[in-house]
Amino acid sequence: MRSFGFPRGGASFPLAGLSVALLAAGCSIEFNPDRTTTVSRRLNQTIPQPDIGSLDIDALNGDITITVDPAEGVMRLTAIRRATSRSQALAESAVDQIEVGIRVAESQPPHVFIDVDAPPDDEFTSYEVEFEIVIPAGMLIDVNGERGDVTIDGNDGQVSVRLRERGNITVRDQTGDVIARSGAGSVSVTTQTGDVEVVTTTGRVSVATGEGSVEVENTSGDVGITASPVPGGAVIAASVSGGISVQVPTGFAAELFMSTIAGNLAFDFAGFDTEDVNVDFERRRVTATLNGGGGQIELQTQFGDVDFEGF
Repeated sequence: MRSFGFPRGGASFPLAGLSVALLAAGCSIEFNPDRTTTVSRRLNQTIPQPDIGSLDIDALNGDITITVDPAEGVMRLTAIRRATSRSQALAESAVDQIEVGIRVAESQPPHVFIDVDAPPDDEFTSYEVEFEIVIPAGMLIDVNGERGDVTIDGNDGQVSVRLRERGNITVRDQTGDVIARSGAGSVSVTTQTGDVEVVTTTGRVSVATGEGSVEVENTSGDVGITASPVPGGAVIAASVSGGISVQVPTGFAAELFMSTIAGNLAFDFAGFDTEDVNVDFERRRVTATLNGGGGQIELQTQFGDVDFEGF
């Protein structure tokens, strides 16, 4: 591994707990947070419609787990509605205001829509719906939500997950393209085939593809990519304060660009046929043509390290 770096300094400071006592003659003050109560309601439903083609979820807050069972010919859904408030009575009244709508569009193939409606959270009451869904193989999945973790396991078909605020996204054993966007949270994608696009602001991004291009944008987290793009494909990764580590097959043909502002660059071209290698120490950039070029590898961060190698 060939590398070059630049000295960086810094200091860390311990952050201690803060204790404040207010004393007055003849009196004392004590603060106790309000206690809350959570009430849950469970909905179980089976959708026996054969040959379901796609699933569209428009959720609010709460975790979503979707598992593919190739032996299933139906969709099985569990929705757990939860409301948390200051008393049992308020929580029971609040949970009844959460509505979960399920409908099957008359299309070929059939399209299942799941919609959640609830009042917005306030300082006294919060609402969420947790989903556990088992689906047949070969479906397209589109998930939109506010907050909560999303896990999709074993799907064969395109996957799109968008979390408007925050949550971790995990897509495992996937065949087909993946789009994963979270306001803040880690993202992990493992695909057999398919292109991957990831956008998040905080948290580690990990992508492994058997065949497909990858594009990742992460503001303040590390990015790790192992990709095997098709000829002419691309691996693009950008971060502000995170490090970037990328591996591609030594037979992949591409134009390589690596850069950092305040980090280190490390690269290992063993196994590649390289041309026009340029290492710019002053601007902290590396460019090279790998195996004659054709595809694209672009790795950029401002305050993190960049590592590149073949396998």
